[in-house]
Amino acid sequence: MSAAFGNLMFFFLLFAPSFIYVAFSAGSMAAGLTVFIICTLLCKVYQSNSLSLVGSKNYLSLVLVLCCYLFSLIEFSARSIMSIILFVILVVAASVFSQLLDRTKDRALVLSINRTVVIYLVLLYFSIVFNLSVFSYSKYAKAIFPFAEPSHYAITMAPFYIFYITEKKVKGVIVTILLLIAGLILPSLILLVLSGLMLSMVVLKSKYRLILLVITVTLLFFVIMLTLDKIGYFTERLIIASSSKNLSALVYLQGWEESFNALIDTKGVGLGFQNLGKQSPGIIAEKINILAGKYKNRSDGGFLAAKLIGEFGIIGLLIVISVTIRIVISYFNLVKFRKIKKERSIKYYFADSVIVAFGFELFLRGYGYFTSGVFLFICAVFIIKCQKRILCQSC
Repeated sequence: MSAAFGNLMFFFLLFAPSFIYVAFSAGSMAAGLTVFIICTLLCKVYQSNSLSLVGSKNYLSLVLVLCCYLFSLIEFSARSIMSIILFVILVVAASVFSQLLDRTKDRALVLSINRTVVIYLVLLYFSIVFNLSVFSYSKYAKAIFPFAEPSHYAITMAPFYIFYITEKKVKGVIVTILLLIAGLILPSLILLVLSGLMLSMVVLKSKYRLILLVITVTLLFFVIMLTLDKIGYFTERLIIASSSKNLSALVYLQGWEESFNALIDTKGVGLGFQNLGKQSPGIIAEKINILAGKYKNRSDGGFLAAKLIGEFGIIGLLIVISVTIRIVISYFNLVKFRKIKKERSIKYYFADSVIVAFGFELFLRGYGYFTSGVFLFICAVFIIKCQKRILCQSC
């Protein structure tokens, strides 16, 4: 895969789900992701006239699909069956896309990611300066083209920004500062958290950690002082309590409440694939209904961990714990990037960036199973497995 083709594929993966979601008032990101998946499979057929999963003994896709099927039987529904079919296609496409990445030269991959970062950073500030009124973007107060809101932008772009600051030292710091400023201007808590994560990587990677830490804290202090008028926006969202009247905080709390209730009510089995939100509303859900006049985010849980635990029970909890451990491992792999860079391919570190970024969808803000973040996460699993096999063969 050439740098130009890689750049086009990345751009389309980030663009299609959000653009179709907003422009065509789609119910979820699934429609746009499906369009991208079809294009990915067509590219594979065009290149080699065949489709194959990574590794002849790779049972990941089979296990995932089988789990979804078994859990759909808990409460059979047309939605769950259609979702299983789409999920099968998603896993196959993720395998195919990981093959395309695996055959890409490291330099071409880095160039593709760098261009993607520049393009979407320009779009971020373009959207801040100019109010979008085309298509259905006028309905969203803080839309960042092609995304509906800043949190969509931050979560979707996180893998690319995290990799960028890992691979680029000085330019990465500049990009982090630009994201921090954008997060304060909009304002956006998720963008600030992303900026904070990137800054932590800079501090931990440097020989002069203490000096950098002091400079970072001082800089943050002055930035906060200059934006005191927006402090209320952030503090309201950080107070996660049932007494809060902030809908974002309550939706987050609702995710934990409903996943816990589902875990207890089903004795650890779970509600079944795509069945979150069908149980009786909890206390927090009822409060949201009173404040907003309707229930919000009950089917997606607000974040992916809530959906996994609520629908898959104990197995979902174990998946969340396993992924969390891998996120921590990937984070420190990226921190040690300069020291062990020659030991592994750049693709391995991009996969680590995707896994670290997946933490945002897992614990902060998720939109279900059919997002570019989930797609890239499955790709990352395939890439790491493939890279480990290559390392073993070279030993």
